Amino acid sequence: MDGETSTAKKAVATVTSSTSSPSRYEAQKRRDWDTFLKYLKNCEPPLCQCRCSGAHVIEFLKYLDQFGYRTAIHDTGGEEASL
Repeated sequence: MDGETSTAKKAVATVTSSTSSPSRYEAQKRRDWDTFLKYLKNCEPPLCQCRCSGAHVIEFLKYLDQFGYRTAIHDTGGEEASL
């Protein structure tokens, strides 16, 4: 498949997905992303995405665990471990 065809298919998929309601997965992913951005904003001092590190992501996941969210980290071998 050439690059133009691939790009056109991606554009059609984007238009289609933007006109229909998002899947439950996509909606949850969006809520999680928005929550993470609020978390960064409320840090002392506030952080922007460009200054965020893996350590900040782990801190955020631990923060969510305080409220009963089950956080699982998947390694490359398919194993799952909780924080």
